[in-house]
Amino acid sequence: MTARPRNAGTLEAPAGLPVTVRAGVGGDIVVTLETTQPIPAGKTGELLFFEFAAQDLAQSQPVITVDDTGVGEGKLFECDELNNTAVWPDAVCPTVEPG
Repeated sequence: MTARPRNAGTLEAPAGLPVTVRAGVGGDIVVTLETTQPIPAGKTGELLFFEFAAQDLAQSQPVITVDDTGVGEGKLFECDELNNTAVWPDAVCPTVEPG
């Protein structure tokens, strides 16, 4: 899975922000990466490549969150904390092991 974080704010976002993939809203964290470059205000950042087993998301809607430390708070104080999450519109189909 890939994601490109976007900075909708008026200040540059620093490098080192965690970006997580969760199995559904409030679900388990499947994988976390950190940005390696700052994200200028009003711009998108680097393309992040997440690797994980497809069954980790089976029957859930993938959720990607920027600045999610996994404990309900972020590293960066922002004026708008409500624009850090994107929810995939559909659930991921379950995977079937070849038998």
